[in-house]
Amino acid sequence: MIGNRFGRGTWLVALALATVMACREAEQVPAASAAAFSGAGLHVDVSLGGGTAREGENELRIRVRDASGAPVDDASAYLAYSMPVAGMATMGGRVDFQPVGRGEYVALAGLSMGGTWKLEIGASRPSGEVATVIGSLRTGAPGLALDAPSGGAEKRASAPASAEVRVD
Repeated sequence: MIGNRFGRGTWLVALALATVMACREAEQVPAASAAAFSGAGLHVDVSLGGGTAREGENELRIRVRDASGAPVDDASAYLAYSMPVAGMATMGGRVDFQPVGRGEYVALAGLSMGGTWKLEIGASRPSGEVATVIGSLRTGAPGLALDAPSGGAEKRASAPASAEVRVD
């Protein structure tokens, strides 16, 4: 009888641990993109990791596809971000997106203070296709907004971020 109770208890603990682990993984599973833009043969989906910008390090992800919808793995992409502050030098930086595979790229932006940050995101291929867009994000608020296309890009969507692009 004691062996059976120990056996059932062990299975219950194992089941509980498996459930907790599955829930933690589900929290980390990215979903759909927050916004997208297109230009000169490229389509770019953009998302903000965690869904809400905050002071400190923030992850932005992009997925780059060609005109036929195929993932683009040979793109160069950048994120420029800035915040003008009265009486101080403009804060911000520029970082390159790093490839993670299947047309997906990630960049980390260090937002040194709360407020609204201006963004510029660009992607290009060696074959000449280019897409760029300007936008903004605000710390403490969900998502990002792509305000206006730049450099001939056609803005496709603008929406609050609910999650990030899935990377397997």
